[in-house]
Amino acid sequence: MDREARLDASGVECPRHVLLCKARLHHMEVGEDLHFVGTERGCALEIPRLAQVSGAELLEERRADGRFYFRIRKRYHPRPPSRPRATALVRLKRRLMGWRRRRGASVPACPA
Repeated sequence: MDREARLDASGVECPRHVLLCKARLHHMEVGEDLHFVGTERGCALEIPRLAQVSGAELLEERRADGRFYFRIRKRYHPRPPSRPRATALVRLKRRLMGWRRRRGASVPACPA
């Protein structure tokens, strides 16, 4: 896979350059390279961290002419977020509903 994508975020303020890079990485296939250019000082810290947490490898990082240049290769698709845990109130409601069923009381239908 020799495909490369380019993203020039010159002049884009924080945090939009990170969001643009994240969206582009999300839509890329495994093995593709992204050439990112940005002028925001935060790029130096945020783009390498984004590459680390989004299933990518930072191949090149340099600064020239007041711009930050990065080459990022997508390595894998990150795991989808896990299902959120039930809150204490939801757990209490479920326990109460189970108790009412065991006692034979009628249980009103709950919305999902």
